[in-house]
Amino acid sequence: MPRQYSSQCRTRALALLDEGRSLTELAKRLGIAPATLYRWHQQALINAGERPGTTSAEAAELADARRRTRHLEEEP
Repeated sequence: MPRQYSSQCRTRALALLDEGRSLTELAKRLGIAPATLYRWHQQALINAGERPGTTSAEAAELADARRRTRHLEEEP
C-alpha cells in the first residue's frame, strides 16, 4: 500500500522545492521517493494554472460523481 503523507508535509516539501532545492537531494533528505515529489510539483503547477491538466478540485468532483453514479447503478 502506498505511503500517505500529510498535507503539511507536501506543502513544506513544495516550499523547499520553490526555494531552489534539488528534487533528488530533497527527496533523499525527507525520505520521499523522487517520483512522488515530482508528481506533487507537477500537480501544484496544474492547480496554480501554470500547466494544463485536471486540477485537484476537478479530480475530486469527478471521483464524487463517479461514486454517486456507481451507487445509483447498484440500487435495485
